[in-house]
Amino acid sequence: MKNIVMTKDLLKEVDGVEILKNININVKKGEIYGLLGPNGAGKTTLLKAICNLISINSGSINIFEEEITSSSCEYLRKIGALIEEPFFEEELSGIENLKIHCEYLGYYNKTAVAEVLELVSMTKYKDKLVKSYSTGMRQRLGIGRAIISKPELLILDEPINGLDPAGIKEMRDLFKTLSRDFGTTIIISSHILSELELLCDTIGILKEGELHSEEPIEVIKNKNINFFLLEVENVKRTAAILKSKLKIDNFKIDGEGLIRIYDESVIQSDLIGKLVSEEINIKSFQVKTSSLEDYYLSETEEGTDE
Repeated sequence: MKNIVMTKDLLKEVDGVEILKNININVKKGEIYGLLGPNGAGKTTLLKAICNLISINSGSINIFEEEITSSSCEYLRKIGALIEEPFFEEELSGIENLKIHCEYLGYYNKTAVAEVLELVSMTKYKDKLVKSYSTGMRQRLGIGRAIISKPELLILDEPINGLDPAGIKEMRDLFKTLSRDFGTTIIISSHILSELELLCDTIGILKEGELHSEEPIEVIKNKNINFFLLEVENVKRTAAILKSKLKIDNFKIDGEGLIRIYDESVIQSDLIGKLVSEEINIKSFQVKTSSLEDYYLSETEEGTDE
């Protein structure tokens, strides 16, 4: 399957500071590509570079199998984007904003505006002034504007910000439909890792401006393992007993009072029995399976995301 987006040794500097360092990403046609990374990792900068909103210092960006330059613009007709907070004409209605956008694009499909309003559940608010919209309504309208011209490539930076759980599910279903039924290629960044786990085909993780990893979600899921999650009163003493008495080395102290045990040979009843006999106060004991969030934290060694 061919790559719709491919960067090679992409470098971006701002005031002498490297924001993107030799980035090489590969986004296949029709897939949903999730972009993760801590604050300041360079996610938004990378998305802006792909849309030619900022220049790069060196390296290359290939879109639709053609290298783009600072003067490239024709390829943008095949791209829809929502990067950072969407800007609208506040004194105009939602439907008027969409009509202006279509005129700007030279896209004159007479039914497009009504269709997209229905897709993002904004039909009943179409005549209200945008200045009266909630954050979630603005986000829906921004997504609608991004997809109105039926783009081949859709770039979404935190698209579900401000949406309630029902709205998040609606947008997830919409993105899946665009990818599955229309072959739209989607690059999406989000705070909500559980959503990306349900949505994406491939996950790329940026860390300190570098592409730390890029793997299919199925490969990541196959890495997921069961582990025991212990909550105890005395973590240090418990850790010492695990090592000296139970000969368990494959564990991780995970926050105050929590220990993860990854040793698959450990028998649950033996573990609990030994700790109780050593007078360890076990507050809770759970058998868990690692998730995309666990994978992300292990890759970035960070406790927060952008």
